[in-house]
Amino acid sequence: MPEKQKAQVLQAFFECRMTYRQPVFDLRTLHSELAPALYQTLRKWNVGLENVTWKQSPLNASEIQVVLSLMSGRVAFSVGLGQATLFVSNPNWSEAPLILEIGEAGFCALVDGKKINVDKWQASVWMHLATADQSGKAVVSKFIRDAGKDTSDDPVIAYGFSVYRRDSSWVVDKSVLYPDALFVRINSTFGSDTTLPEIADWLRKEEESVLDSLGLEVA
Repeated sequence: MPEKQKAQVLQAFFECRMTYRQPVFDLRTLHSELAPALYQTLRKWNVGLENVTWKQSPLNASEIQVVLSLMSGRVAFSVGLGQATLFVSNPNWSEAPLILEIGEAGFCALVDGKKINVDKWQASVWMHLATADQSGKAVVSKFIRDAGKDTSDDPVIAYGFSVYRRDSSWVVDKSVLYPDALFVRINSTFGSDTTLPEIADWLRKEEESVLDSLGLEVA
């Protein structure tokens, strides 16, 4: 079995979105019940009023949301009329227990008020990866047949591919942020009764599967 190359994560993001079965069209419910419940729960992690923001002039109902930030802005928990979202910048699996604790507490605070019911969960991981020995093009080139190879007068700049399943997908492409780096995105949809630890466990295994397919391991 070929030895895996060491890869460096240049930038990464994690998002977990809870979609409501029915939107909450009453703005008073958002501002007087849902947002305060989330705020009170996240105060355990030193969230104060200075960490609470909202868009002053939303263009449509999907932009109406209250956002609470924590962990020096790396974590954002937003609650809106149709969904609530946990977003983490540059997550690390060593932080997973803390992130899961924050996420479970926040989502439970919203659901426990009986004002919303969960329709589904959607989760994503984005990564920009680089290796010391090979360009992103070289890493992906093994998946390309002769029809996609370089020609002398029109060289290929990058390769990419996608894998789609019923409820999930991979996208491997050229990073637009970092020269010669790879962009990897993993998406999936989960049923309403799925727990956050189950989602995280699936994402971790799927991330390992993508990296294994590419012949990479994160340093």
